[in-house]
Amino acid sequence: MSSSTCPTVSRTLFVGVVLTVVTILVVFKDDLVRQPVNVSDIYRVADADSVRNKKKILIFSSKGGGGHTSVAHALLEYMNKDYAMAVVNIFTDVLGPIMPPRWFGDRFEGETIYNYAFQQNWHLFVSFLVRAGKAYFGVRHHSAVAHVSRYLAEHKPDLIISVVPIINGIIADAAKEHQLPVLLLPTDLDATTFVRGVRTANYDKFHIGMSFDDKAIRDTIKPSGVPAGRVHVVGFPVRSSFLQSERQRVTRRASVRRSLCISKKTPTILVLMGSLGSTAMVALAKRLAQLTHPTHVIFAIGRSEHLRKNLAHIKMPSHVTTTVLGFTDKVADYMAASDVIITKSGTVSVCEAIYVQLPIFLDSTTSDVLVWERFNHRFVFENGVGATIPSSQKVAKIMDNVLSDHEMMRQVKNNFTQMKVCDPRKKIRALVGRLIAAT
Repeated sequence: MSSSTCPTVSRTLFVGVVLTVVTILVVFKDDLVRQPVNVSDIYRVADADSVRNKKKILIFSSKGGGGHTSVAHALLEYMNKDYAMAVVNIFTDVLGPIMPPRWFGDRFEGETIYNYAFQQNWHLFVSFLVRAGKAYFGVRHHSAVAHVSRYLAEHKPDLIISVVPIINGIIADAAKEHQLPVLLLPTDLDATTFVRGVRTANYDKFHIGMSFDDKAIRDTIKPSGVPAGRVHVVGFPVRSSFLQSERQRVTRRASVRRSLCISKKTPTILVLMGSLGSTAMVALAKRLAQLTHPTHVIFAIGRSEHLRKNLAHIKMPSHVTTTVLGFTDKVADYMAASDVIITKSGTVSVCEAIYVQLPIFLDSTTSDVLVWERFNHRFVFENGVGATIPSSQKVAKIMDNVLSDHEMMRQVKNNFTQMKVCDPRKKIRALVGRLIAAT
């Protein structure tokens, strides 16, 4: 062998070794990475009582998008005085050992990429990530069930509540091994991605909570095969601040408007793109600068603080005043202070606005609406509580017309009162009590 061939052989051998190591890491990752054990108790109680004295509720959540976290926190508000509760990110804390390796650290972990794509309005890429997740967990179903089952055996909950999509078939199969009740609370009105893979319709401890008593919502649940007797209308789990009475909302409205120096007669628009925020807000702001009537606009930028500088560069006419809010837990207050909301198609913001009775205008001006959020556009329109904004060029004209049409605004308010909306605090607590009592 000539010396000139040695480098080639060495490089080939090196590449072969690297590929072999990578293959071992990917294929045998379950064996190489030990399931992390949380030696401290994951459950928390609202008072000094011992966890041992209370029934345990395990909430499987996710940080992909802000909706799952919002709903999980609402559930804690409703029930943490009566139960020992834990919110667990199922994708990292339970299924972490079988998730695709994060070669470049947490920055490139799936939920982080998903959130960044959402903020950038890359909806096609977001849809691709969801499809990839469905395919991946379809292949890893049995391994995923084993990991969830092991986690349940370790932490011994009395009830599992899931607020995540895609993997509820996995959660149901693992729960069945331990005969644990499961309550699925979809954070989308269209439950299609939440019931995907649910194959345990004959498991009489698997239940689904619906947000509204609506036939179209029921139709998205039917593919699961879960009998109607185990599908319950419980309302959408919004934070308690969204569930105040009309009188309380009127009081809050006056207080918040005073704090923002908004006169009683000035129409107010809340622009909200979820807790993560979105670059779409800048395009909307440029169009709202074309409003012809005196208006106050509240821009809630969420966690996207970089948008503050972009919004500051947009020149507004003197009759349009603005407030820019960072991430806040006072969204209910700002909804109460507003006359309409322009928001993305996400279900949490839509349902929060429904409970506050704030006319809803869903933004579809900058990208395609995500498949699982298209339902929300139809739901809002068919119930007469809002509409879709199809083009950014029409934003200012639509808002001018809506805010000056007092008769239409009264009709929308009346339509809100006609909706079958129930108090999720009472309904969910009652259902949870029945499910735990039956164990």
